[in-house]
Amino acid sequence: MTELWAGEFGRYQWIQYLLHLLPAFTGGVHMLSQVEVGATPRHRCLAVNDTILEYVGSCHYVSVRNETLPCKAWEYDRTYYESTIVTDWDLVCDRRWMASVSQSAYMLGALIASSLLGQLSDRLGRWKVLVPTGALQMVLATGCGFVQNYYLYVALRFLIAVNVSGAYMIGFVLTMEMAPDRYRTMIGFSFQLVFALGITVVAGWAYLVRHWPILQIIFGLHSSLMLLHWWFVDESPRWLFSQGRYQECDAIIRKMLIQNGKADAIPEQGFTIDQLQRALSTTTSDIGRQEPLEQATTNVTPVVVQEGGKEVTTVAVISSSDRKYGIVDLFKTPRLRSRTLNISLNWFANSLVYYGLTLNSGSLVGDPHLMLFISGIIEVPAYLLSAKIIDILGRRPVISFCLVSGGLACICTTYFPQSSFAWTTATTSVVMLGKSLISISFAIIYNYTAELFPTVVRSSAVGIGSTSARVSGTLTPLIFLLDSLDPKLPSVLFGIVALAAGFFSLYLPETRDSPLLHTLTEGEEFGVGDTGFARLCGGNKSSPDNERVFETAASTANIIQLESQKE
Repeated sequence: MTELWAGEFGRYQWIQYLLHLLPAFTGGVHMLSQVEVGATPRHRCLAVNDTILEYVGSCHYVSVRNETLPCKAWEYDRTYYESTIVTDWDLVCDRRWMASVSQSAYMLGALIASSLLGQLSDRLGRWKVLVPTGALQMVLATGCGFVQNYYLYVALRFLIAVNVSGAYMIGFVLTMEMAPDRYRTMIGFSFQLVFALGITVVAGWAYLVRHWPILQIIFGLHSSLMLLHWWFVDESPRWLFSQGRYQECDAIIRKMLIQNGKADAIPEQGFTIDQLQRALSTTTSDIGRQEPLEQATTNVTPVVVQEGGKEVTTVAVISSSDRKYGIVDLFKTPRLRSRTLNISLNWFANSLVYYGLTLNSGSLVGDPHLMLFISGIIEVPAYLLSAKIIDILGRRPVISFCLVSGGLACICTTYFPQSSFAWTTATTSVVMLGKSLISISFAIIYNYTAELFPTVVRSSAVGIGSTSARVSGTLTPLIFLLDSLDPKLPSVLFGIVALAAGFFSLYLPETRDSPLLHTLTEGEEFGVGDTGFARLCGGNKSSPDNERVFETAASTANIIQLESQKE
């Protein structure tokens, strides 16, 4: 049975995995829908009881009295958009900030989801968070298309984000806790790849449908796919085991074996706790150490339950800890604390640059729908190429290289002249290159975070990282307003943050070929002395100095004390 779990991705795992991917698809649709629904077409003043002698930019005009006056109304270029929230509500010029706030509201909702729903899923379970968020995002996103008031629209965008981001995060964690080690890289990149496909769907629908209310309703209906979770998605057996809910964990592993055609591997007397733990192992190195399933290695009390009209003996819950883990536990010990802060900076930088380049794709020269489509589809080959590279080179060097290179791309494009077609083409090419590199880095950070932190706080770690990303995502639309001071300022700021994050990521330990961690003790002791600088200098991560040895002993004692306390 361990061979099946650790070495095979069977029918059961495939079904669960494909269902877990749905939040990634709807996440791409809803996150980037604002690029099309809230697009700002070219515009100029529309004469209202006056005669315009000359246009002064897009916000002022010269009247017949030779006075420069602000526009009272605008006419819009309808080449690419018949209507958007900007054209319907005139969110231009001195009201331009309102369009940015509507996207920031979405990112703020994502921030709330990251900080609250991550902890909630660690306490209540993954399924109890995933299912409601999927249903609510469909209702809210579809209803948003019927709104004709700016402030109500912003409020709904906020609520949509809470549910979309919460579902995405839980879907990712569920899959990571289910998959064998050798599939973790594929899974992490596939979530980002499906998210990118969601972006291309946004661009495709926007090309066909030019009125924003209808377009928004179409986007909302995509979330009806999430209703499948109610019937077909199971709770994480790894989470159930960590909570001492062994009977429920046992039932799901039985279901998995039956669906994979391995029902004969189910012992008549039920699984012992030790056997459940072996079944949940995601490393194939445990296969050689397994004991016969019919030999109980843990003294448990059997419980007889009815299953398909027959009496079946299963494992009883002999003990369950009331200890609950959350974000606070990430900061109680030194290594987990520094690792949490470092990974949070990486999330912040990745989100800032990724959404900065994506949300600004419409400002590139050419058809804005095509530019958005290219910015999404260009991620696909980037993910496919890099998925193999990070298993060869490791997570740390690739994420550092991508952040530094992406940051340099952001800064360099601001100094390209736009005087000819060749230069505008070069600008677009470099921007798309930077986008593909940051996309790779952003994909890795999900895997990397899940691999760096143990099961008991994994969802909280992904949650706090995602929170950092949403903080920068909330700021990104507002940072674009700084172009009124200097057009180069937003891109230069994005680049500097990416360069800093790329440098500090070299201090994180490498997780390639490492099994998933389970306890706080394992999380604190993992990767002692392993940094990118130590590798470059020929250092040995298995031989830390005396100070680290004493620090490990102190940290371990501290964790043992923490884990023995009841909340």
